[in-house]
Amino acid sequence: MKRISLLWVALLLLAANAEAQDSTPSNDSTVVTAPPTDSPSVAPRPSYEELRRAELKTGIKRTRTALIATSASFAVGLSLVIPAFTSDSCVQNDFTNEVNCNAAGRALLGVGIPFLSVGSWGMLVSGIMLGVRKGKVRRLDERIAYQSRAKLWWDPHQSKFVF
Repeated sequence: MKRISLLWVALLLLAANAEAQDSTPSNDSTVVTAPPTDSPSVAPRPSYEELRRAELKTGIKRTRTALIATSASFAVGLSLVIPAFTSDSCVQNDFTNEVNCNAAGRALLGVGIPFLSVGSWGMLVSGIMLGVRKGKVRRLDERIAYQSRAKLWWDPHQSKFVF
């Protein structure tokens, strides 16, 4: 019975996802366009360093979110595993070193251990990724600062060295 209900939930989620991806805008929607201007204004194009920095900042936000989510998963798992061992639901046998759990202890361990393990691995991986990305931004900022204070550099727009 559990497998059938899980199958139905999975099929419903897949159908909802397919409907969300296949939706097209209706004919009733109006498209607002900017009024035409007499003189075209040319916005300066961002440099490669600026684009790379914006991309890395977005990656840092995502990685920080992943670190927070996996830390929360770890905390939930820990809050489920600790009561299983501190209460009378799981008792260790002194002679055989086996842990005997009742139904409540097995349920707490069965739910808590996956949360605990996924959360710990996720914290490790996302913490490393966050540190690497922050280091890349730091080095990019240093390179931009060095280029701005360099005394002699090549200006490709003027095709000459500029002091």
